[in-house]
Amino acid sequence: MPDSSSRILVIYTGGTIGMVESEEGYVPASGTLQALMQDRPSFRADDVPAYEVHEFD
Repeated sequence: MPDSSSRILVIYTGGTIGMVESEEGYVPASGTLQALMQDRPSFRADDVPAYEVHEFD
């Protein structure tokens, strides 16, 4: 279990990992990266420190 004071800040400023497919091609979509991270068991493991995702346009 991580130290309770351990925290990670993820700053997302854009890019492929936070995009979704649309009729116009891939476009940025707010919340996509955070949803992907929440869906992966490796980010929910007990030994992973608390993290927060901040997205910028």
